[in-house]
Amino acid sequence: MKFLIFSLLAISLNAFAAPCGGSQVGFWTNPDGSRGGSVGKDAKVQAGAIISPQAEVCEFAQVKAGAQILGQASIAGRAVISAGAVIEGKAKVLGEAKIGGGGATTKVGGEATVEGSASITGASHVFSRAKVGGGAKVHNSIICQASVIEGISVNNSVYYCQTEDPEPEHPGEVGKTTVLGV
Repeated sequence: MKFLIFSLLAISLNAFAAPCGGSQVGFWTNPDGSRGGSVGKDAKVQAGAIISPQAEVCEFAQVKAGAQILGQASIAGRAVISAGAVIEGKAKVLGEAKIGGGGATTKVGGEATVEGSASITGASHVFSRAKVGGGAKVHNSIICQASVIEGISVNNSVYYCQTEDPEPEHPGEVGKTTVLGV
């Protein structure tokens, strides 16, 4: 009985660690001949795309020639990653999201998530813990930190992208006598 429970537990844990949620996958061969990441049986990846060994392209996602899926990035749903797009870090692109196109380098990285029918184009950069979803359209913009963009258009903009919170000014003598201090 203990053996059966241990075996079931081991199989269950492997299913969570398996690429593409345990779906049938193959491994991509990059243009330089190196082994790339996991590609689900229904996903489409064009010759000339680069997929790092820890990255995955699942479900019905498409990665076009000239796109790069790096780090531990995950592409799923019916997402389309076009030429010039770079998805890196632990970023996730899900749903029917579209990234790239138009000749500029479009980047999604860090722990960012792009989902729904969102579209990221131009020289845009979405990173850190940013989330872009719904029908949002981002063009030539930077979206970062913990920004959430849902169903709106952001053009030629920087949206909450301080790399660090600014240090507040010293309050003077009041800072020595209050609970808040400096």
